[in-house]
Amino acid sequence: AVSTKLSKKTISRPRIWIYTAGSFAMGIFIGTGSFSALLRTDLLPLFLWLTLPANLFLYAINDAFDYETDQNNPKKDTFENRASKANKSALIASGIISCAPLVFIFPGLPFEARAMIFLWFILVLTYNLPPLRFKAIPLLDFLFGFGFPLWGVIGYFLTSNQMPSISILGMLALFSMGMHLYTSSIDLEYDKATGTKTTSVLIGSIRANLLVCAGIILLLTAIQIAMQQLLVASVVFIYFVFFLTQFFSRDTIELVHWYRYFIYLHYVVGFIFSLNFVKS
Repeated sequence: AVSTKLSKKTISRPRIWIYTAGSFAMGIFIGTGSFSALLRTDLLPLFLWLTLPANLFLYAINDAFDYETDQNNPKKDTFENRASKANKSALIASGIISCAPLVFIFPGLPFEARAMIFLWFILVLTYNLPPLRFKAIPLLDFLFGFGFPLWGVIGYFLTSNQMPSISILGMLALFSMGMHLYTSSIDLEYDKATGTKTTSVLIGSIRANLLVCAGIILLLTAIQIAMQQLLVASVVFIYFVFFLTQFFSRDTIELVHWYRYFIYLHYVVGFIFSLNFVKS
């Protein structure tokens, strides 16, 4: 969110706004079957908050409490920015300030949506902040991963006035587990070096993590086929191919290189799903 030199300010990871704003938009598209619904006055303010402000909060908090594991992580040299311990107060302050627009957005939202947004904040804070810091508790760190598809659930609820079925929520949880495990495996060696025991660290090697990710996606694909959701199964299967390609690659350790394509893959998958659900 903020680089080591506070005078140098950068936008908070715009490439991965798709995890929040993109997920919310997809929920709206599924709920309405329309692209134009995103411009509705009751939805647009929250969507805009999910671009820079929400991500500034999310990654400022993450950087503030992850500075030890980030110090030697090459991802912070090129793909992101590295924060130092001296930045901690500024990061926390900027994260808090970025939440100010919600004071105006919240009153117009139904109770259920406010409750889910509150849950998102809980997931972010418990993942990063001590004494809980679920990031360092294997299996519990998976809870953070659901924070991203949760925005899709919120978008769907706001446009359909109903929650997705239990089976859909279960599949979203399974998908988020695979995605979170992959992104955390990028930091595996650096988490291990600082004694941070994530699920990825518990599993062991990067290749072992890739196999587990592929297994989760294969299970999800099989469920979709059993439910006769062949298009969804085909799109989800792309992630299986992506993980196996890395498993058999010689430069598996260079996950930062692969992670760029992982983000682009989300855009491709989101576009395909949009074409399937949007009618106008």
